[in-house]
Amino acid sequence: MRKRALYVVTGINGSKITVSPVTESAFSQSKDSSRGIGIEVTNPQNLPLEKGSLVYVALSKHLQMLKGFLVLFLPVIAAFAGFFASKFLYSLLNTKTSESLSFVISLAFFLITSLIEFILTRNTETVPKPVIIATQSID
Repeated sequence: MRKRALYVVTGINGSKITVSPVTESAFSQSKDSSRGIGIEVTNPQNLPLEKGSLVYVALSKHLQMLKGFLVLFLPVIAAFAGFFASKFLYSLLNTKTSESLSFVISLAFFLITSLIEFILTRNTETVPKPVIIATQSID
């Protein structure tokens, strides 16, 4: 199940929709939005919205799956590639294969791929826009 959060629509300007997080007070029944913070979201389902509408916002499922694949499986695939590349490297150099050196090369591929992912995910300024997945009636 993907994580979602409740937001209130604070502005609509054509296709640009701005929302702010909703905070619920434990001592009152009212819902308040912190007007100072606003993020831009997309409305792929073309839900009817107006200023003040309560909406649930989440990240795209496809983006979450791609991110999970890249972070979890790409280093493992690189480790296997490093293992097979070490055997190919041995045949090119006409040397005897060594299990420990194959492991080291495989580990190096794993660590290099993980380091590249770490650097790219920390230095990327293109943040995907969250999407509106549902609306909530105002009580």
